[in-house]
Amino acid sequence: YALCWNKGQNPEITVDAESLEKCGAFRVQLGAGWPWWAALKGEVKDQIEVLSSRDGQAYQSHGRFNLNLRWKNLSANHFWPDEEVIAAHLYELVPPAPIKARFIRFKVAPERTLTISEVEALDFIRYEPFDLRLALPDEPLAVRR
Repeated sequence: YALCWNKGQNPEITVDAESLEKCGAFRVQLGAGWPWWAALKGEVKDQIEVLSSRDGQAYQSHGRFNLNLRWKNLSANHFWPDEEVIAAHLYELVPPAPIKARFIRFKVAPERTLTISEVEALDFIRYEPFDLRLALPDEPLAVRR
């Protein structure tokens, strides 16, 4: 399930980690919403900003999520839809350097009806290259030693 807001409603989702924690990445699961905008076509106009605070009073911005995607930024093992429209996605925001915070705020400015099912504050996100070995149907897959 997810929470739903309409244009004109500007919710703030605040997470209390209960102590100062290192935050090196943030994620938000933005649902398809209505109308269903295609992130791969640059149609998403909603805005989500991440802010942090040590005391719950003074907040510092760490930027906005880029809610429009490009194929080159999606990994090869990402589930790509047949219709080539990504209307819902787990978006990431990685600041230049990790921050220390107790409170993380996701400030949402919908430009339509949208849903959010989860928000995340992570220590880090690490992507490592891997080998996409392919074998044609008439060739055995080579085994590396």
